[in-house]
Amino acid sequence: MLISDRTERKLPRLDSILGKEDRLAILMYGEPDPDSLSSAWALREFAKGFVESVEIISLEPIKRQQNQLFAKKLKIPFVVQHEIDYKAYTKFALVDAQPDFFKPQLPVTFDIIIDHHPKKGKYAFRFSDIRPRYGSTATILLEYLLTSQVSVGKKLATALCYGLNTDTDDLVRGVSPQDVAAFGYLKPKSDSQLLHSLELAEIPRAYTPFFTEALQMVQAGGLCPVICFSKLPSANVCVHIADFLSQFTNMKWVAVGGICDNVMHVVMRESALGADVGKIARQKLAKYGSAGGHRGKSRAAIPKAAVEEALGKDPSSAALTAWLKGILISRTKKSLK
Repeated sequence: MLISDRTERKLPRLDSILGKEDRLAILMYGEPDPDSLSSAWALREFAKGFVESVEIISLEPIKRQQNQLFAKKLKIPFVVQHEIDYKAYTKFALVDAQPDFFKPQLPVTFDIIIDHHPKKGKYAFRFSDIRPRYGSTATILLEYLLTSQVSVGKKLATALCYGLNTDTDDLVRGVSPQDVAAFGYLKPKSDSQLLHSLELAEIPRAYTPFFTEALQMVQAGGLCPVICFSKLPSANVCVHIADFLSQFTNMKWVAVGGICDNVMHVVMRESALGADVGKIARQKLAKYGSAGGHRGKSRAAIPKAAVEEALGKDPSSAALTAWLKGILISRTKKSLK
């Protein structure tokens, strides 16, 4: 079924949140990915008819080359604001995240929260729709658009389709029947040539040495390889390598970490044998910084100062790998399931 009963039940409440004099800010957590960008854009289209103004805001710029291309080609209307003037808005919405993802939490109460990650904690809100069984937030927002009869044009359909695909690894991981139905609706309406070009977007050649080192290290990694680098040009090196290594057989998960801009970034991916990397990240890494995700994909950001305190200043790649491996591997078999 393309539109769930839950969406039809919740739509009147969502409608009632927004008024003609409202200035709505739609926020995204961290470096926005295709699911959060497309979901924010969809909510913007939904809200335009109800409010005076609506703006999509990211607190961090897009650094991953593939996602930069995605936002540029589709001309997704968002701005980057490191410091938000909260007084400029009367209502706040959050997509593809939850308030307690932010460390420290933002000084606002969100009026609207729409997400597909498991609920982590308690927080105030006026409207919330959390669906952890869905593979993407894009699927949830598509349901609201169609239920409220908001037109889904070619560019928005392409964005939602790509957001859905990236968060479910082409409908392979964490997919629900609703995600499949959403894909069936969006794919014929999308720009297939643009989707294909995004899927083939090149990895920067400067990342080659990191791939070479990772391939050498993964051979001794066993079921759950852990690989770290003491210095990275971009946190996206971790994303590209984790995505690549997760395709190898006979592994439960892979974790790739590295230090960039005074932060140790850790990216985890479920592999062929399967493991809930979102659960592992929350249980094992949240106490060191921020950590979250879902079954197939997760990531964490740990202040470099915390790492230095544990290992000493300027730890080597080998020391980082041993430290992270000790944290992630020291768990019960139950947490792997």
